[in-house]
Amino acid sequence: MCITSLAATKLNARGQSFPGTQEYKNNAAEFGKLIAPRKNYIRSTEPIGARELKLLTRRYKNIPVESWFKIKGGFNATLVSEGIRYTIFCDNNGEWTGSVKGYKEDKLSSEIKKTVKHNYKDHSIIYVEEVETAESNGVPVYLIHLEDKNSFKVVSFFEGHMKVKQEFEKN
Repeated sequence: MCITSLAATKLNARGQSFPGTQEYKNNAAEFGKLIAPRKNYIRSTEPIGARELKLLTRRYKNIPVESWFKIKGGFNATLVSEGIRYTIFCDNNGEWTGSVKGYKEDKLSSEIKKTVKHNYKDHSIIYVEEVETAESNGVPVYLIHLEDKNSFKVVSFFEGHMKVKQEFEKN
C-alpha cells in the first residue's frame, strides 16, 4: 500500500496525464485525495459499521474483511481472495470512492502483459496494482512494478499508454 500511496500522490503532484486523456488526470487527482498519509490512519478497534459492512458485502460477496482503517473523509478496508488483495476506499456515508487490487503477474490480463513485456524485455513483473475511482467508470489505471538486474520501475498503464512513474537503481 505504501508504494501505491506514493505513486498515486506523485501522479497527482506532477499533474501528468497521457496524451489526449484529461480523464486520467482527473482520476489520478481524485485517487490522490483518497489516500491519506499513514499518520492520518486511525486503527479502529470497533467492528465495521452496519452501513459499511452492507456496502462491502454487496460489492465483494463472500470475502471476509481482513482489516479496516478510518481515514480522513471515510475509511478503507482490506480483503484478500484468490491471491488478490483488495483495498476499498469509502467516504463517510459508506459510498465506494475507489479501490486498489494488488496481485502477481499471473493475474494480469494477457494483453497488458504482452505490451509490457514487449517494451521491457529484460524486466520481470513483480507486482501489479489496479486502481479505480468512482469517476473512472470502470477503466482502471495499472501500476506495474518491474525489476531487472539494475533497477526497479513502476510503470503506469492506462488505455494502451505506458509511462515510467518511478525508477530506483539497485545498489
